[in-house]
Amino acid sequence: MSYKRKKISLFIALALMSWVTASNAEISVLTETSDGWLKTNQNIEIRVDSPAADRTNALAFFIGETDVTAFVTKQAANIYIYDASSLALPAGENTLKVYDNSGEWEEVGSYDLRVLTASGYSISKVTPSIEVNINSKVSDSRSGDQLLDPERKTYNDFDAIISFESEHEKNGLNITSSSNIISASNREAALRFEEKQNNAPKIDLTEYIVTAVKGKTKVQLGHISQGDHPYLVDNISHRGLTVQRNITDRLSFDVSAQSGREISGYNHFLGFTTSKSKITTAKLGYELLKREGGARLEFSYLKGNTIAESNFDEGQVPTAEESSGYGFRLTTNSESGKLTTDSAFARAKYTNPTNDTLEFNGENLVDVKATTNNAYYTNIGYKLLSNHKISNDITTDLAVNLRYSLIEAEYQSLAAAPNPDEEIKEFGISGQIGSVGYQATYSRSRDNLEDIASILTTQTSSTQLTMNASLKELFAKRISDTSKYYKLLPALSISAQRVHQYNLNSPENLQSDFNDNSHLPNQVNLTFNNDLSWDFDKWDLAYQTEWSDQNNKQVGRDQADFKTLGHQLSINLRPTEKINLGLAVGQIKNTDVEQNIKRYDNTYGLNLDWQLTDKLTLAASHNRNRNSDDQDLSKGVSTNNELKLSYQFKVPTPSGKKLPGQTYVRYSRQSAENTDNEQDFKTKGSSSGIFAGINFSF
Repeated sequence: MSYKRKKISLFIALALMSWVTASNAEISVLTETSDGWLKTNQNIEIRVDSPAADRTNALAFFIGETDVTAFVTKQAANIYIYDASSLALPAGENTLKVYDNSGEWEEVGSYDLRVLTASGYSISKVTPSIEVNINSKVSDSRSGDQLLDPERKTYNDFDAIISFESEHEKNGLNITSSSNIISASNREAALRFEEKQNNAPKIDLTEYIVTAVKGKTKVQLGHISQGDHPYLVDNISHRGLTVQRNITDRLSFDVSAQSGREISGYNHFLGFTTSKSKITTAKLGYELLKREGGARLEFSYLKGNTIAESNFDEGQVPTAEESSGYGFRLTTNSESGKLTTDSAFARAKYTNPTNDTLEFNGENLVDVKATTNNAYYTNIGYKLLSNHKISNDITTDLAVNLRYSLIEAEYQSLAAAPNPDEEIKEFGISGQIGSVGYQATYSRSRDNLEDIASILTTQTSSTQLTMNASLKELFAKRISDTSKYYKLLPALSISAQRVHQYNLNSPENLQSDFNDNSHLPNQVNLTFNNDLSWDFDKWDLAYQTEWSDQNNKQVGRDQADFKTLGHQLSINLRPTEKINLGLAVGQIKNTDVEQNIKRYDNTYGLNLDWQLTDKLTLAASHNRNRNSDDQDLSKGVSTNNELKLSYQFKVPTPSGKKLPGQTYVRYSRQSAENTDNEQDFKTKGSSSGIFAGINFSF
């Protein structure tokens, strides 16, 4: 190589090295912080290790999208000072970028800034949102003798949902919260109308939760959820307080106190402060192996009591309850993941304390004796095959599962809802062969575990099979996806179930309510479902069948059988991107074998969704049902028609933000006609109404 060529090559290499150095310069902040977070009014010292730093006024500084060059002064050769007293640093996490503006703008480097809020929070966010709905019924028209007039023929209702979400973090403490407040102008739509009737507040608190996390400790207040023992404390969700602490990497502890019943509204805000209705739980968990999830042992404790008071959304008359107990749960998972086990034991004491308010006609109540009972289960799962190759193109999975559970008679827990007096044995397999998935389960259960002679003992055996397959995937290697036959291949889903319930004993007439053998259960139910679906470019097709057979084998009632056969065909058309048209037709035939009567329900429906413009949508539907029987005993027909026009809009605000909203007008008409030839009775009626509304959120 000549001297001249060497000189040119050296010049090019030096130029490239200079460009690389400038483009990959090191940007650093020399200002010292205790935890990496700067204060919003804290000046920062910036070091730029780049040849561009040697050129006066050659650098531009940006924080996020804001040009802050005017607030940066050069202190030394490559040291710059940002004046935060003149322009405060933006709170949160932002990127400081430095550009060389001596010629074409070129990024020199960047540095991630973390700045506390003025209050010293590393995170400080409050996000309120409001959803407002105004719904009106403009007109109401009724005719005939079947449909009763409503209490409010026309109305104008207003309701709103106000939500708050927040997050704050300071010195390693992170606090998040969320809450929902609901308001309704119509008192009957108020949250606690069932509980307080006309005294129900129109503005009420539905739920809230506050979560605080620092290090290995987590505290929650509000609508909490606690427990994973299915027989003692099973995901009970009431208003209260819970504290969770990871004492070590392998040892954890949870404790909670919450209301004995569901609470909604402003009353009993904390939930756990009412001693007459409170549930207290505790859980201690320990990883027996160093490998997480390999073997975990948990101890759970429960103590609770409730008063004779309904939940806010119930209309029942409950009784007071008291419950206490403890339980163990052991879960294991082999290192390969093939073998898993889950076993649990619970022992609980339960009673209904005497409540004088439930006395009838001054008669004394008999005290209910407290009972202490046990419940336990074990579940074992094993993967026999996992992604096992049958051929070059087909793999298979196979897993088996065994389960046994026993819940003694009279076992109850305030924080779980198992079925008492029941023993269950279950075996199942599941897997996949290529694109075909399958599952099979056999279970057998029985009650009256103490074999009390005057109580009926029943046994229930159930066998269930399911299979799902995509025939397109199944025949993908044999049929080209461009073939017309390939598009005709459907997705297939099949399920079948057999349930047999029968008696294991025959209680004597004098000791039970069974008068003869015809009262002793012995029944076999068979069901079969089949779903086929096809997907095409502009239309879809689905066909479902359902068949069931209720075979009564009771003495003297062996003809009291029922058979059902149903079909439904649905088509969904998409001629354009803005039009969706659906059509569904179906028939269900019910056969009463004993009465030799066949009853028919024939239905069809038509639905249209049409996006007229980007903001205007038209929706229409027509549904019709006709019922009859083969002996002309009765018949009826009902129709439902609806037409809805909706318009989406945005409301401008002074801040420049546009709030999404929607307004609509809807017409609805229903009619029904029924004839009972046996009673020579006929009814006919119709109703229609026009509805309008507007809703928006911000």
